[in-house]
Amino acid sequence: VPVLITYEDQSQEKRNWPAEIWRKNVEKVEMILILDKAMTRLEIDSSRETPDIDRQNNAYPQKIEQVELKLQSWRKDRGLNPMQKDQVEQAYQEQAKKQKDQEQAKKSKGKEQANKPKDKDHTKKRTTEKLKKEATQ
Repeated sequence: VPVLITYEDQSQEKRNWPAEIWRKNVEKVEMILILDKAMTRLEIDSSRETPDIDRQNNAYPQKIEQVELKLQSWRKDRGLNPMQKDQVEQAYQEQAKKQKDQEQAKKSKGKEQANKPKDKDHTKKRTTEKLKKEATQ
């Protein structure tokens, strides 16, 4: 297993430890390092040569990786969900029904006015005009 040691003067040393160090305990390994300089960082498998489930625990002090998240609106990408589609469809149907009802109301109102009896003054006027025509003929 490759191990990268970083010293105070920013120099680095790469050492290889045998994988058998985890044979007795797979969760924890204790090892004594004798170094000539003060160490500031130790990182196991920095070049990612071996498979590892959790890479967050491979460094001391722990390395915090910066992750960039991109926020996207799901409505733009996926459109409406089924419930929203049903609501939109219902609104269109209700609007179409209202328009149809309004058109029918206008037609029936027009028919009522056409069938509505004329007022008496108008009828008298027509009758007088009719009598005058007959008299002149």
